[in-house]
Order: sequence, then structure tokens, then C-alpha cells
Amino acid sequence: MQSGTAVAAGHAGERDPAWRGRLAWLAIGLLALWPMLVLTEFRPWQMLDARSLRVTGRFLQGFARPAMDPEFLAVVARETWRTVAIATAGISLALLLAVPMAWVATAALSVSSLAGRMAAVPFVARQAARAAMVALRTVPELVWALVFVRVVGLGPGAGVLAIALLSLAIGRPFTLQYAREMVDSETAQSSGFMAANYVITWAWVLAFLLMILANALLIYVPGLPLWSGLAIAFAARNTAIYFSRWYPGYRKAKLVAPAAAPSRCS
Repeated sequence: MQSGTAVAAGHAGERDPAWRGRLAWLAIGLLALWPMLVLTEFRPWQMLDARSLRVTGRFLQGFARPAMDPEFLAVVARETWRTVAIATAGISLALLLAVPMAWVATAALSVSSLAGRMAAVPFVARQAARAAMVALRTVPELVWALVFVRVVGLGPGAGVLAIALLSLAIGRPFTLQYAREMVDSETAQSSGFMAANYVITWAWVLAFLLMILANALLIYVPGLPLWSGLAIAFAARNTAIYFSRWYPGYRKAKLVAPAAAPSRCS
């Protein structure tokens, strides 16, 4: 009887005490979003009418018979090499900017600081460099990449997807560098931590694929409304962001629950 009461109390404690407030804010957000949906002509049911289904069907049929003519393959090879060139140029530019900024931001490398207090001009330069790096580091590289994908099209999107897949292939999911900043060293060394990063990275890979597909739909299926591609891209990105925040807590609760079950029953 006592163990049953303890289990019931444990389940009651797992309930969200602020669910009414969260539900109210969700309703307010939907009401605020509704005029924007009307102005952008958000009509998802139009994707299921006969004309849209015919256009979508023709688009999907193109995947069943891929183009293999030499001219198209030459274009694919040229754009692939351009993607590699963009990635190489980006890394080179990052090194050219990062090394001088790191040198300026490091107080130990300041000659004026050796005698005691750093001089005014080096101090201002150091603080400005540190502030710039903090501002750039606050926004993850993936967010910058997604912004450029929306601006310049499919090429960088393929590059970002390639980076994500390469990080999985070499056993270093790109989410590791962000996740390690949010946990202690013991958690970062556990096998479950690495497994969670693999899952989150695959979620981002799926999001990248959906965003590339959204761009392709807008380019190769002119009959589709503009908002449909944008809706797919933003939904994929926001879902990946939400999953990245939700999954670590879910996995931790799932691992803690079996260990806590014997103590409750006792």
C-alpha cells in the first residue's frame, strides 16, 4: 500500500504544474499568428487538389528516371566541385580572420600587460575582438549556414548536408561541440552522450534534406505556391531545433526511470 502511494505521488510530481499557462500562451500565439497566415495565403488544402497532385506526381516521376546524359552529369560534376571550392574558401577565410582575432583577444600576448595594467588602446582592441567573437559564437555556425542556404540556394545546402554526413562518418557528430559546452565532463565522456548526439545529428540531416527538397520544389515545380516551400523549410528547421532541446532531457529521464523504480517500490 505504501509503495503504491509512493508510485502515485511520483507520477503526480511528474505533471507539469504550469500547463495551464503554457496552454494559454499557445492559444495567444495561435491567435497572433492567424492574421499572418491569412496575409501569406496559407492554404495547405490546395496541395491536395487535382492540379497540385498532378504537378507533384510529375515531379516525383522524375526521380524514377534520373537524367544520365553527359551534359547533365557534367553540370553535376561542376556544381559538386564548386561546393568543395566554397567549403575550402570558407575554411581559409575563417583561418585568416580567426588567427588575428585570437591574437588580439589574448591578454597574455599583449606587451603592455607585462608591466602591469594593459594600456588603453590594446585594452579597447582586445575587448572589441572578444565582443565580436562572442557575438559570432552566440549564433551557431549551422544557423549562419541555414541563412545563407535561404539566400543563395541549393549549392551551400548540399555543402552543409555533406558536412553533417561527414561528421557522422568519422564518428564526430557536429552537435558535439555545442553539447559539450552544456554538460559536465563526466557526462560528456559517457556512451549515452555520444549516442544522443548521433540521434540529434541525424535529425538535423533529415531537416537539411527537407529544406533542400523545399528549395527544389520551388525551383522545379512553378505551380506550387511560394509559401509551401517556405513552410516546409521553416517547419524542418524549427522541428530540428525543438528536437535538439527536447531529446537530451527525454533520454536522461528514460535512463533515470529504471534506476528510480526499485527505490519507489521499496
